[in-house]
Amino acid sequence: MLGSRFARATLVVAALLVTTACSTAPPPAPDPAPPGEPSGSAPAPDPAPSAAAVDERSASERALDCLPGRWQVDPASPAWDVPAGDADEVSGTFSVVFDGAGGFGLEYHQWRIFTEIRDGTGSSVEVIWDGTLIGEYTVGQDGLVATSPIDSDVTTTSTMTTAGIVETDVTDVERQPVPVQYRCDGDRLTGIVAGEGVEAGDTWVVYDFAEQL
Repeated sequence: MLGSRFARATLVVAALLVTTACSTAPPPAPDPAPPGEPSGSAPAPDPAPSAAAVDERSASERALDCLPGRWQVDPASPAWDVPAGDADEVSGTFSVVFDGAGGFGLEYHQWRIFTEIRDGTGSSVEVIWDGTLIGEYTVGQDGLVATSPIDSDVTTTSTMTTAGIVETDVTDVERQPVPVQYRCDGDRLTGIVAGEGVEAGDTWVVYDFAEQL
């Protein structure tokens, strides 16, 4: 009797040992990854690109930051393709300078505009600007830059040819020459003038200043 009890106890202990061994055994190793595939967990996806920073400054603040420096007129501006003429030619240099403190200047060095009139007579007009002008500028809440002259030694030499007759006139430019307003956006400055007969609020874009020096 004692022997049979001992045998049953031995079997129970053996069964417990087997159960414990099965429950604590490490899990089987994962199958190796197929050739050409990386092993381990998948890499985390790249973070989504952040949205471009939005410039929350006002239009006047952006203009004030953009203006300072010397800007040279773009001779390829479409403004030279005026409706009244053809074969327009421009040469020389024309620059505008903003000092960042409310002062500005215009500099003309033999700035020449030549226009052949479309009237079938071979008429033409040539205007040469020369000299400098200094003045002041203010920036409105809409970012539009208004200028007013203080002193000028600018002269214009105008030559009109009509049916073989040449007329030349030299004028001291004491009033504000065009353009009279500007808009500065990033790396580009545009000169604007309102002409006679233009509806209130309309503007003519006359000069593009494409290069900041």
